[in-house]
Formats: sequence, C-alpha cells, structure tokens
Amino acid sequence: MHMSSADGGSNLSATVSMRLRGQRLLVKMDVEGAAPNLPHAQHIHGSLDPKFEPVCPTIDASGDDGLIDAREAASAYGGADTVCGMPGN
Repeated sequence: MHMSSADGGSNLSATVSMRLRGQRLLVKMDVEGAAPNLPHAQHIHGSLDPKFEPVCPTIDASGDDGLIDAREAASAYGGADTVCGMPGN
C-alpha cells in the first residue's frame, strides 16, 4: 500500500531488467519522474543464505513517517549486496 501523502507527492516510476551473462550482471533501468541532473545511486538487495526467501515488506515495516526505507525493509528482502551508481557517488 503506497501512502502518497508520506512521499511528498513523488511520481517516480521505474522498470528494471537484469540478465546474468557469465560472471557479469547486466542491468537496464528505465526511470521516469526522478529529479533531473542529480545522481541517483542504485543498489541490489539479497542474501547469500540459500534458505532466505525475500518478500515485499508490508506497511507495518514503515516508521512514523509512513515510508519504508531500506533499513526498515532489510529483514524482508535482505541487505544491499551490490551498490551501483555514477562515478563519485
């Protein structure tokens, strides 16, 4: 459940596809509504535990602000394993 009142009216949307080619992970992101001319670092969550089954966090994971940040959701979908972004970020 998305609480638009908590995100300041953000209208961001994205589609991401990933393909493993040998030892390389190819990532394609199409993003709309992000602030222009600013860096937007990305990260991939997961776990090396073969018994870990990631799930989408529920609204119960949100703090007092009504938003679910990465720290609050890590138990549901794992910590940030890989950080991607622009040079210097």
